[in-house]
Amino acid sequence: MKKILLILSACLFLFSNFSYAEKQHIKMKKKEKKDFAHFVLKAQLENKMVFTKRNVPNREGLYKFFDKFEDNMGVSEKGIEFNLSYSDIGDKNDWARWGKPGFAQRFQIMEPYKETTKKRQNKMV
Repeated sequence: MKKILLILSACLFLFSNFSYAEKQHIKMKKKEKKDFAHFVLKAQLENKMVFTKRNVPNREGLYKFFDKFEDNMGVSEKGIEFNLSYSDIGDKNDWARWGKPGFAQRFQIMEPYKETTKKRQNKMV
């Protein structure tokens, strides 16, 4: 009986994750895809990126791209700088996590669920 319950709960967990993952993105504009591919991902994902729905609102001045971004070690390369503010309230599951307002903010890009690497497959990047 325990074995059946474990298998059933594992199946429910897997199916809930698949349905959850498919609905959790917002398409990017062509210019955004191009900029993130060039400055951040260095053209490794063939411009197949999307924003996560749980991000803070994408506003003017939230991020800025640099051809030569210098880190604290003096290394200069392409990069991005974020300018988050406490007023950038994202998804309630981040912002008010564990009932504490201001707990976390998110700005994330990802592959669309249909483009991710499937089990027992390799993906060349």
